[in-house]
Amino acid sequence: MNIVVIDDSMTNLIVLKSLSANVGNATSCGFSDPDTAVEYLSQNAANAIVLDYSMPKVNGVQLIEKIRLMPHHKGTPIVMVTHATDQETRMCALRAGASAFLSKPVNANDFKTLIKNLLENQNQDIVVGMPN
Repeated sequence: MNIVVIDDSMTNLIVLKSLSANVGNATSCGFSDPDTAVEYLSQNAANAIVLDYSMPKVNGVQLIEKIRLMPHHKGTPIVMVTHATDQETRMCALRAGASAFLSKPVNANDFKTLIKNLLENQNQDIVVGMPN
């Protein structure tokens, strides 16, 4: 299982990668440069993506839009980590394809539980049945 972390802050990147490695048997790779992350994701699958909203070259919403254009990442869970609490930022991110949000500073238990739930839900088949 591969979790990709994208954050321009090296401190946050290290923390989020460490938290990612503690989710099941996950491996994590991190990128401080969004362009390098997009290049990697265009060639590699990820089971989940965790990204920061505020970055110098591109914001998290723009990054989600780029990732969602990749056919193999249309359904990949994407978690946005942000200080932003305004509804507009969150709605823009959801419209772009964010799966969930975590507020900074990230709580380790919240992170682990959220990622675990997103990964489990991603792997479940949905069966629609007819009532008896």
